[in-house]
Amino acid sequence: MRIAAITAPPVAKPPRTGPRGAARRHARLCYHHLAGGLGVAITDALLARGVIEFDDGAVGAALCAHLLERDVIRRSGESRTLSTTPRGRAVPRDLFGIGAPADAAAF
Repeated sequence: MRIAAITAPPVAKPPRTGPRGAARRHARLCYHHLAGGLGVAITDALLARGVIEFDDGAVGAALCAHLLERDVIRRSGESRTLSTTPRGRAVPRDLFGIGAPADAAAF
């Protein structure tokens, strides 16, 4: 007589949402505002401090433009991907009290 091995069904990985590349998940342009883990972390920090109540995109666009002008972030070629500059790596921590998003290897 054979005894069948009882195993748990394989656990499916949750689907990854958003872009595939870690750099694009970290920071990217979405229309004109800062998106990705960095954009979400900064927005969450501003909401938690009561600096903003709702962002219709205008605050995000202004913030993104300001960070680009101050060389805190840079566009990666013609892509929507943004990278944090060496000069700008401390800005999220110093200004917003946040650490680097988990998949931000270049942060």
